Amino acid sequence: MAITRARFRVDTNPDTDSGSNLTGAINTSVTTVPITNGSHFEIGQNIRITNNASQIEEMTVTDISSNNLTVVRAANSTTARSHESGKDVFKDDSILYTPTNNPQIGTELTKSYDGVISRKTLGGTTFSVANYSTSRIARTLTYENLSESNKSRIVALFDYAKGQLNSFQYSEDGDTWYEVRFTNNTLPLSETAYNSYVVDIEIEEQL
Repeated sequence: MAITRARFRVDTNPDTDSGSNLTGAINTSVTTVPITNGSHFEIGQNIRITNNASQIEEMTVTDISSNNLTVVRAANSTTARSHESGKDVFKDDSILYTPTNNPQIGTELTKSYDGVISRKTLGGTTFSVANYSTSRIARTLTYENLSESNKSRIVALFDYAKGQLNSFQYSEDGDTWYEVRFTNNTLPLSETAYNSYVVDIEIEEQL
């Protein structure tokens, strides 16, 4: 299957200071946001601009052209606001955990056996109750020719997840997100050339 843009994040809350500010005021209807440095952002990322405690707006980045962001206004049930030049722009944390190159999908599984979920005794006979029909996504993602910085993003995600312990979010198009966990407890990183890495990661949706 084709992946538009594989992305990982810990949450949707734009709570990381991007280091960029608005370079011009915007009203409630414009969809182009001028900022200090477009390289601080990614397509599909959520951003937040706050005028004061009661005037908060989130937006979703759909395109980046130099230092201008094309956005969908009023994301996450916020309200479109007018924002003054110079305001700080915050972003979600996906850029911290997502390599800039897409992976290859090695495996796609859509059905999973969840095992015995309970045992019940009735009239001297024990019955096992199991779930055979859970539908979920499972992916084996192969990243090749990772740079040092992109390798560090995968390592940071794996460190956050602590193997299979913590879940995180995964998207293949930047719009639909799945709550997933790693299914492998080790990170099989190989350096194929100087500062060029390959890694296979396995994730499975949490239901």
